[in-house]
Amino acid sequence: MDAQASTLADLIREQMAKRPPVSERFKALQAQRNRLSQEATER
Repeated sequence: MDAQASTLADLIREQMAKRPPVSERFKALQAQRNRLSQEATER
C-alpha cells in the first residue's frame, strides 16, 4: 500500500513538473488581462 502511494505521488510529481504550476498560468492570464485593459484605456 505504501509503495503504491509513493509511486502514485511520483507520477503526480512528474505530471506537475511537465506542465507549469497553476499560479504561473494564473499570473500569465492576469498579465494578459492587464495588457488588454491598458490597450482599451489608451484608445
